[in-house]
Parts: sequence; C-alpha cells; structure tokens
Amino acid sequence: MEDLDRFSKAITMVERYEQYLYQRAMGLAFIVNGLVGPAVFFLILKAESFSVYLGMTSTMFSVFSTTLLAGIGVLINIYLFASARVLSSKILERKDNRDLPFMFLMFCIWFVAFFLVGYIPDPYSGAGWSLAGGTASLISYFVMSYSGHQKRPELIIIGVINILATLPVFLYGDLLEVEVLVLTIYAISFVCGGAYSTIKANQYLEAS
Repeated sequence: MEDLDRFSKAITMVERYEQYLYQRAMGLAFIVNGLVGPAVFFLILKAESFSVYLGMTSTMFSVFSTTLLAGIGVLINIYLFASARVLSSKILERKDNRDLPFMFLMFCIWFVAFFLVGYIPDPYSGAGWSLAGGTASLISYFVMSYSGHQKRPELIIIGVINILATLPVFLYGDLLEVEVLVLTIYAISFVCGGAYSTIKANQYLEAS
C-alpha cells in the first residue's frame, strides 16, 4: 500500500511538472505577443523617419518591419511550446503525439487571426492587433474548454478586454490617440496575463 502511494505521488508530480511546462510556455508567449504588437505599430508610425536611414520607401519599411517582427514573434512562440513538449517527453520517457493536432490547431487559430490583420481597412488598422489578439484568445479558451484541456481563465479575460478596447476606434475612427490607447491596453493585458500564467505555473512546482 505504501508503494502504491509513492507511485501515485510520483505520477502526480510528473503531471504537475508537465502542466508547469505548458503553463509557463503560454505565459511567456503572452508576454511576447504583448510586446510585438505595440512594437510593430511604433515602427509603422515612424516608417517615414526610419525608412530614410535604410534607403527604403515608407511602405517598404512598414512591410519589412512588420514581417520581421511578426516572424520573430512566431518563431519564439513555436520554440517555447516545442521546448516544453520536448522536456515533457523526456520526463515521461515516451513520445506522445496525441496532442500534436491540438497544438497545430491552436497555432492556426492565432496565426490566422493575426494574418487577417493585414486585411482590416485603413481607418481601423490600429485596432487590428487588439481585435486579433482578443478573438484568438476567446476562440482558444472555448476550444480548450470543450476539448477536455485545462481551462485558462486568463484567455477569456484577455479576449474580452481586447475586443472591448477596439470599440472606441469604431466609434471615433482612426484617431492616433485612440489607437495608442488601444495598443497600450493590448500590451498591458497580454503582459499581465503572461505574468499571471507564469506565476500560476510556478504554483504547480510548489504544490509538488
């Protein structure tokens, strides 16, 4: 009976460490997304100034900087979740491919949401990142909830905050002050959500 209890505790510790890895990856991914969006907006805003130093047109610089920063953000996110999965597989001493379709689905949700930002009409382009981040967060929350994965309340909070934050843009139009406010809310919500998720991840280790 004592051996059975030890075995049960060992399994629980392994499961908690696996939860820690994925929760931490998600928290860091939130922080990355919260920083990339405002950085892209800032570079687009200053495109005319920066493009002169690089011998580009402002349009070319905007496309180049957006593609570069977005690409870096995507690569960092892929690395975070891939490394979490590799470490998890090593601990479990087995390769489990059951979650690969789910992880690919989540990647597609976020990639498509931010890819469509490029098709948002000009008067509302400033709210594009916030709208994409909010929509992807809400869809991710419901997909995780109905697929039997652990619920992440920070997703629904981030989603609602960011979608509501875009309303002033639709009410007042393409005002620079409004766009800056929306992206500030975007950055704060994602960074705070990432910090919460990282703290929550550490609690799994403390509990074990």
